[in-house]
Amino acid sequence: MTTIEGFAVHKLPAMTLATYVTKLPIPDSNAHEISAGKQGLIAGLAHGGKLQELLAHSIDHRLYAVSRIQNNVLCYYVGTQIPPIVHIEEAEWQSIPAGDYLNMSARGNNPRQLLDELIATFLGKLQRHRPNLVRDDGLMIETMIQNADKKSQVALQVPITLKSSPSNR
Repeated sequence: MTTIEGFAVHKLPAMTLATYVTKLPIPDSNAHEISAGKQGLIAGLAHGGKLQELLAHSIDHRLYAVSRIQNNVLCYYVGTQIPPIVHIEEAEWQSIPAGDYLNMSARGNNPRQLLDELIATFLGKLQRHRPNLVRDDGLMIETMIQNADKKSQVALQVPITLKSSPSNR
């Protein structure tokens, strides 16, 4: 395993997710608005029964959220890995490419707050100081796992361009 400035780098396999999407403004200084929009999509899916349907068909019992910047808008997709033979009405398929991903994780009671803190750490520490490392496609993957003790385990994965050099080891 490689580490970069204390963060683990893992090779992730390609994934295909069944997702629902919301469109948000490009993140700037108003992170609260973005966080509220993300939480609103998840709450709406839970209230409408769509989140339970996704999780019922999930291959790995994880909820994923994928952020992508497209046409000057932040598209936030929430979904799960499900078998390709399962059809979920109105869901969009999202492909996640295999590759090297910076991985940050946390555990606690409020998954949205934990993920927001990981994103702030990533943007404030790594992206600012090592901009050549991070790919510019705006892709971020949030992973949420609810454990039996009701504590959430979350992870943030960001694709990076890993070059072989002594400073990256």
